[in-house]
Amino acid sequence: MVRGALGRRDAGLPTGGVSALVDILLATIGIFVIVFALQEIVERDPLHPQDYAALVLCDGTGTLTLALPDRTLPVPQADALAPMLAREVPDGGPVFFGIALACQTRTARPGVSIAQALREQRDQLVDLVSAGPIHVFEVGPLSGDAEAATSFAVRWREEGGADGS
Repeated sequence: MVRGALGRRDAGLPTGGVSALVDILLATIGIFVIVFALQEIVERDPLHPQDYAALVLCDGTGTLTLALPDRTLPVPQADALAPMLAREVPDGGPVFFGIALACQTRTARPGVSIAQALREQRDQLVDLVSAGPIHVFEVGPLSGDAEAATSFAVRWREEGGADGS
């Protein structure tokens, strides 16, 4: 009698260990449901320019400008940038270098691109202000559009990037 009860399967369930796989599958699905239910949605802040002290922009036409919070100054050549930046931004701070592809043109010195001249001027500026305020440089690409530098500077001023508000 006991022997017959032990050898019988309940309600005709299949044998062969399939029920263990079904248990694992259902447990995994349950974990995923709990994880997805407990996640919170994080809304992203709209993108806006950082509060740079100044912008050094070279647009799609190869024109180099220094954008300050209150005005924009043309830079006659890249070799004049370091003293100009030290004079116009005496307190230091972050400076954004926006360089378009057209800025790979030649400068007044033969064989030197504007990008290379800007790197040299940046290094010279670091040497000029080594005992004074710290300038932090960030370099980024600009669109090849001729108006990209102007629109970036206008947006920087409008959204409070110049004064951090």
